[in-house]
Amino acid sequence: MRFGRCFVAVEVKRAYKCIVYKLFISVMSHHAPNLFDRIAAFFTGENLTPAVNKTERYIIPKNKPEQVLIQLEKLGLTKDVLIYARDQLKLYLRHRKSIPNSCSFLDDEYKTYNIPKRSGGVRQICSPKGKLKKLHKQLIPAVNRVLEERYVDYGVQNVNGFRKGRSNITNAVPHVGKPIVVSVDVRDFFPSISKQLLRSNLQKVLKELNLANPYITGYFLAELLSYKGGLPAGSPISPLLSNLCMFSADIELMMVSKKWNLNFTRYADDITVSGSDESAKKFIVVIRKELNKIGLQLNFKKTTISRSGRRQKVCGLNVNTKVSLSRQYRRSIRAASHSVQNGKDPHLNGNPLNLAQLRGHLSYIKAVMKG
Repeated sequence: MRFGRCFVAVEVKRAYKCIVYKLFISVMSHHAPNLFDRIAAFFTGENLTPAVNKTERYIIPKNKPEQVLIQLEKLGLTKDVLIYARDQLKLYLRHRKSIPNSCSFLDDEYKTYNIPKRSGGVRQICSPKGKLKKLHKQLIPAVNRVLEERYVDYGVQNVNGFRKGRSNITNAVPHVGKPIVVSVDVRDFFPSISKQLLRSNLQKVLKELNLANPYITGYFLAELLSYKGGLPAGSPISPLLSNLCMFSADIELMMVSKKWNLNFTRYADDITVSGSDESAKKFIVVIRKELNKIGLQLNFKKTTISRSGRRQKVCGLNVNTKVSLSRQYRRSIRAASHSVQNGKDPHLNGNPLNLAQLRGHLSYIKAVMKG
């Protein structure tokens, strides 16, 4: 009799644990899907490593596609783009389990071509086509609004790339007349910003916009805005998304630079720090640490350390005593302008220039001299 009572007690205890566990799973899967993955893996014994080379398990529940479209409409998408997003969402839900993180769902919707780099080699440009490009453009205002509000709240003045009223000129001004100027470059900037990093930052943006289901919508948006597992260098929204994904690193670098009495700025993938002592050189370690946290790496081949006794350049501009352009560049543009006045075809460094390009160079020289 005693054995029977013990057996019943054990079974009741097991049933009670099972009910509690199922309730816990149902709640966590709805409110915190990422945390739920980890906890579920702990109980089930599944080896769930960080999803760098694996397909995500929890993407979009099949019963919530309409909610995703409602949130996209609130982000400012027009009717024709929403219809396109709805069709893509249907295909995505059908094939989602076969999409690894090294790829993206709409990789075939991009046209790719190469352009030459100034330093040699080529850079691959991946430009979205048709409705996908229109979707990228229409998402810019919502993301930009959240990002600019963050910059105001945190007092960020160090980020100068892809922002209204800022340029490589404003990026160079803080480093004028400094004893040491250190410039570093992020390796493969756009492609190295992973789909996972993009997804987590998009989910934060949707949450700040007070939209429902930010985690679910963020999954789908990351697929729409990425190419082969990274940011496409050619999309109109990629520059803005790069600033979004770099936000945490920018804040940390800004705080450390103030603590060390250094000047720090970033223009796209070019990071510059200047100061009056050797701490500017040591700051490279801090930059590398913060970039590694978000999966980015420095390109040490492009790292330069310039002292006041030699030419100091920031994003192509001289900053020894004032922001200025090189004498060779100004002479080349002057020669091109002279060729036009004499009825000849203008050239720059042996390459032909059209009138629009020449006007652009002249406007740039005027802006540098004015600023």
